[in-house]
Amino acid sequence: MKSLPAWTVIFFVAVSLMGDSASAALKPEEVGIIAMANSKDSRHIAEYYAKARGIPTSHIILLEGKPCMTITRDTWDRKLRAAILVQLEKRKLSEKIRCLVTCWDVPLMIGRRSTSSPNFLARKRGLGKARAGLIDQFEKLIAASDAFGREEPPREKPPLLNSTSEEQLKTDFKAAFQNAQQRGRNMTSDADKAKFGAFFQQSLFVANGNSGILRLMAPRSESAKLTPEKQAQRALFIGRIQTLQQVIAEMGTMPGSEARDQLILDFVQTNSGLFGAIRWVDQQLHLLKKNESHSSFDSELSMIFYPDHLALSWLPNPLHYSRNTTRKRRVMMVSRLAAPSVKIVERMVDDAIATEKVGLEGNVYIDARGLKSQGGKTEPGTYQRYDQSLRDLADRLRKHTTLTVVSDNRPALFQPGDCPDAALYCGWYSVRQYIDAFEWKRGAVAYHLASYEAKWLREPLKDSNPDEKPWCPYMLNDGVCATLGPVTEPYLLAFPLPDDFFPLLLTGKMTIVEVYYLTKKFNSWTLVLVGDPLYTPYKVKPMLDVKDLPERLGGGRPDSRVEAAGQKTQ
Repeated sequence: MKSLPAWTVIFFVAVSLMGDSASAALKPEEVGIIAMANSKDSRHIAEYYAKARGIPTSHIILLEGKPCMTITRDTWDRKLRAAILVQLEKRKLSEKIRCLVTCWDVPLMIGRRSTSSPNFLARKRGLGKARAGLIDQFEKLIAASDAFGREEPPREKPPLLNSTSEEQLKTDFKAAFQNAQQRGRNMTSDADKAKFGAFFQQSLFVANGNSGILRLMAPRSESAKLTPEKQAQRALFIGRIQTLQQVIAEMGTMPGSEARDQLILDFVQTNSGLFGAIRWVDQQLHLLKKNESHSSFDSELSMIFYPDHLALSWLPNPLHYSRNTTRKRRVMMVSRLAAPSVKIVERMVDDAIATEKVGLEGNVYIDARGLKSQGGKTEPGTYQRYDQSLRDLADRLRKHTTLTVVSDNRPALFQPGDCPDAALYCGWYSVRQYIDAFEWKRGAVAYHLASYEAKWLREPLKDSNPDEKPWCPYMLNDGVCATLGPVTEPYLLAFPLPDDFFPLLLTGKMTIVEVYYLTKKFNSWTLVLVGDPLYTPYKVKPMLDVKDLPERLGGGRPDSRVEAAGQKTQ
């Protein structure tokens, strides 16, 4: 599994966790079920689950088509997405349903988008043209720097190539700008000095946008203080930059098109100048080249109420706790009822309902790897960050619960016989090599941080590669009630942080699907949640108080989204 490239790490702004009616207290009447019309097993599971949870049979949507594991992006865009939307509207469920359950034989994966589609090619051409235009602007900036303060015109330079790297451009700008600065220092008249000051500020804005101007406003030293007027100006620029960043992030969820790219590029250039604009274009071209437009069916289904989008990678999950919850466009929560056999799926449903009545009991097993961060800091999406989250989870549960917590901080994983009475488990990193170290309690919830662990989810184990034992199906086969995993390479940042997911689950305030969507960062990507979405294992016996949640989740705050969820269920 890969850690994210540095430039793709997404920074989320912490916002209030005030709850609303669309983010808590999922009820059976708010659940829809999707099954395949041509699959007896798929229809059976849909009916079995509807009866078990008291979900109206009118909420079962049957899709036409031959059952298969993977469908094309075109099939999703033109057929299945449209068919689901039509049925939701026809049955007047569009405003009622908050969660969909996909059943056995519903496709698991959606393939990559065709790179020969008109929209794809138009974006590629448009971005290439935009980069050439930015290079042209940069050449004019360099020429102005070379000419400033000279009596004689500077020597002509060969034109820059459109493919010139950002680093080379920075080197060229630094050299030209430093030379211009030196000439400016030699100026003697007040008029010339004022002219240089204006040139200096304008050049910095063109190169670095509002962010560059903000750097100019910073105090020259730690002991220096800004005047009230300069503090107000700096606060104004900070607000302007934050607003632009929010606009850019929101526009990133719009349908991918050449026109959208140009709109975003204008905002990026205002905010971050030529360098930021060139960097953004290069990132988009990189995404086009990689074309990571594949996803799990369920994750794409989350965005069904969004317009068609040219997804070349993940989209931010608006339900994640760090994002604004006041969006008008809704996100559909999705969970899957599938396993190596139909009988196992039935058992998962039965176990969830039975466990809810008495509360999940058993031990917690946490398997970290002993990875240490450099300088005591852990960046988002890094191996060290997730390893630390496992240790944080163990510390939190020991401090604030009566649970028996067994944690390991060595590279080796738990081995057979190490984990009796396992109710909860999280660990890593054994790719598609499940280790049967557990005696699972009824209703157990577990996930393993590794790639491809849900790719073979519904296939009988005997038909999978004999050299591979993916964690999701093998854990379900051995008794786990609910799990999550990726259908392909997810990048580490796609997984919920263990110290986010499990503490929320232990409060008993939210169903497992709500916990999942509150803690996963991406939609239109590769993860799937497997199990009864209404499952609330600690509903009758909460093991963690809301005030003891991590502060980022609203710990200690009675107005948090988690507390709101609990109030709705009373």
